[in-house]
Amino acid sequence: MRGKRCWRVVGAYAAQPTEPDQAEAFLASVLALPGCDGLEIPYGTALFDCHDPRRWEAMPQGGHHVLTLVAATMDALQCDPQWGPASSSSVVRKRYLDMLASVREAVEVARGCGQSVTAVELQSSPRGDACPAPSRESFAETLCAAADWDWGSAALVVEHCDAYQASGAFAKGFLSLSDEIEAVLRASGSRTPVGMSINWGRSVIEAKQVDGPVHHIEQAVAAGVLQGLIISGTTGADGRYGPAFADSHAPLRSDDLSDGDPASLLTPELVVRARNAAGAGLLYDGVKVSARPHDAVLATRLRMVSQTLAALNSASAG
Repeated sequence: MRGKRCWRVVGAYAAQPTEPDQAEAFLASVLALPGCDGLEIPYGTALFDCHDPRRWEAMPQGGHHVLTLVAATMDALQCDPQWGPASSSSVVRKRYLDMLASVREAVEVARGCGQSVTAVELQSSPRGDACPAPSRESFAETLCAAADWDWGSAALVVEHCDAYQASGAFAKGFLSLSDEIEAVLRASGSRTPVGMSINWGRSVIEAKQVDGPVHHIEQAVAAGVLQGLIISGTTGADGRYGPAFADSHAPLRSDDLSDGDPASLLTPELVVRARNAAGAGLLYDGVKVSARPHDAVLATRLRMVSQTLAALNSASAG
């Protein structure tokens, strides 16, 4: 299941401009950054039509990308609080598998255009306060069903989002990491590899302290399921990236607002610590940051991405 090389991706969509021509220029600049092998791409959004061959053909050949379902999942939850692979409703889970079948078609489109989808990231929705409540058993059943399909060279990777807390102190509020790991282990040995990914910012949101990501990484490593690591930040105080501990993809901490944000909890040292804890053998790692102000120029957006990517590159070199 372990890849021979760890592909490095950038979730550029979080920082890209809304104007189509500027967005295309920004993505091209991101793909040219040192160490960038491909993009983390939000499936099911207007930002990137994964079923349109022209989008894949516009990128340099030979890219290695990750499709994330997080945006599609959050959009679906607005209409149906039961939505997701962990739903207790068999009808909802069937609809979710229908979506995954469409995702698999997009993976084939990418392959036909000379691009490789390294992994499809899915999340263990719905939220813990859904009625009836989501379950580890339902999630494992969905994973096993999807992993029995032929996904080509793509792995199915569960991205851990912050877990549900009865206090309401959560952003995503999905299953616990231990429940996700158990479901992944049940799906292991299937036709398609299944693993876990840790998102730095979302683990901080759950733990409310910066040691949270390393604890989650170590838990996944100990279980033998860690396949991905995405460095994405959050803030410890209210500010231009929203409330404290929001899923804001804040860049590195910096007093220079063109490089980062002073309220961010993410530092180059913590990037290195997280990457070192993940160890060798990841299928992919990467960064995802957003940009403020919302009308920031391309140079500012690119600088915020490149600063975080440089920190991750230094971890691999160390």
